[in-house]
Amino acid sequence: MEISGMRKRAAGMAFLVTVFLSVTSLFAEKSLVFFSQPALLAKRNLDFFSLRQRPLRQIIPLIGSYTIIDPDNQQVLGKVSAPSVYHLSKPLIFSKQFSLRKESTRRYFLNFEGLNGVAEIRVNNRLLYRGNHNFLPLRLVCPNNFLKDSSNVLEIFLTPWSGGKNEFPRWIPVNLPRIDNGITAPVYLEITPTVFISNLTAEVKTDSDSTRISGTVTLQTGTYFPDGYSIDLTIRNRKRRFGRLRLTVPSDSNHTVQQIPFEIKTVRLPAWSPEVPVINYCQALLRRGYKRVDELHKPLLVRKITLGNHFVRVDGIRQRINGINYVYQDHRGVGLLHRQLLLHDLQKIKAKGFNVVRVGFYPASSLFYHLTDSLGLLCFQDLPLTLLNEKILADSVWYENALNYLKSFLSLASEHPSVVALSLGNHLTKSETQWNRFEQEVRNLPTGQTNFLFYSCHYDPQNIPADAQILSCFELMSRNHQESYLSAFRKLVPGNSAILLSGISKAISYRVDSTAITHDLKQMTELY
Repeated sequence: MEISGMRKRAAGMAFLVTVFLSVTSLFAEKSLVFFSQPALLAKRNLDFFSLRQRPLRQIIPLIGSYTIIDPDNQQVLGKVSAPSVYHLSKPLIFSKQFSLRKESTRRYFLNFEGLNGVAEIRVNNRLLYRGNHNFLPLRLVCPNNFLKDSSNVLEIFLTPWSGGKNEFPRWIPVNLPRIDNGITAPVYLEITPTVFISNLTAEVKTDSDSTRISGTVTLQTGTYFPDGYSIDLTIRNRKRRFGRLRLTVPSDSNHTVQQIPFEIKTVRLPAWSPEVPVINYCQALLRRGYKRVDELHKPLLVRKITLGNHFVRVDGIRQRINGINYVYQDHRGVGLLHRQLLLHDLQKIKAKGFNVVRVGFYPASSLFYHLTDSLGLLCFQDLPLTLLNEKILADSVWYENALNYLKSFLSLASEHPSVVALSLGNHLTKSETQWNRFEQEVRNLPTGQTNFLFYSCHYDPQNIPADAQILSCFELMSRNHQESYLSAFRKLVPGNSAILLSGISKAISYRVDSTAITHDLKQMTELY
């Protein structure tokens, strides 16, 4: 075994681990290359994720040094600094020790802001999770009896995602950018107080001159719950406070969970729009007397989206679609988050006159959506749901996995007003029935009623739905034969259809360097 040193790159560091395994191994004499983030950048990302919604919680960072172990023979291959990704199909174990002063009255949550691959997660050799949550954040309850009051070991047995039959999300019919496997974003252990806010739901209803916010604050109280707790609810944005309400928490020793309803009426909240990208919040602050015990922030989705011909209306204001496709990669061609690179790209996109960013292939990080929120860029998000044939909705395993994946993404998207449209499948058939059924199922999900547009992606103009009310995206699959595609498109598609022309497939091109924007990816609505 040979382990080289670190190599500096333009946007960070690449930890190069070269492993020479036995001749019998399928990976004999192959180089295993890890790309990692500098410690300062990883710490900044950790602060963003851990403090944004729960600023009073105690956090134990689980970034930095991890031991890499070969699961076939338990051989230690070396160390990398996480977040860290690699590209071979070799399963690996990421192992990290951490210290903890355990308290029996506290609750513990293990947070992965990005983890790609089929994962088996253990704490002190006890199984906590098995599955895949690719391209989405994962928050796990870590039982108190899994942890030790001293040294603990986190192990992540990771089998790289390949889009195979038994994985989700599955393959999609385009040439993909290279997929990063590994720990793609910060990991941390979150520690709650004895009594804490476990959830905050808020529904917004707006009329001509006022806004009504109603919802529920859920408290976890444990078996011992003393008197003297209250909750301060505040409706605000960065510039102004709109309403405040104090809720008294009843002492109830018979229940370990309390749900406290509320309703606040304020003046009309300003709606988020590309022109005025204001983000409103509901903040719940738990107090005992004058002491601040816990706090939870919930973004309020104050905007309404409707569809027109080549335009959308955002809270009644018409926005003609002028979009560009986007696939994030840093200077090294990997997807490790770099806020300044993302901000540079998005600011340049907006300066060029684009108002829509279509995020290709897979969900982005909440850090990305936070930036599109603040910059006023509409976000169309492709989801990796491939409707390969007319019978796929009868595949109960696929269907359950697809709905669970959508539940997780909708939970994320409902906190970001810039995310206005989601793709519900790449069509390879003419069937509209399956797409319509799938859309209805999604709208029936708990968060599916939130106002989103849904669209499908097509690779053959003959498969585009005739219904002008269905937003569709038509992929130009060949740079050298665009006119033939467009000619067929014009003959088959009604002139009043809501169709986006695009070329997000690698067969056209995609962004490989965050220092430049590939403008031939522009969704050219003027072509038709």
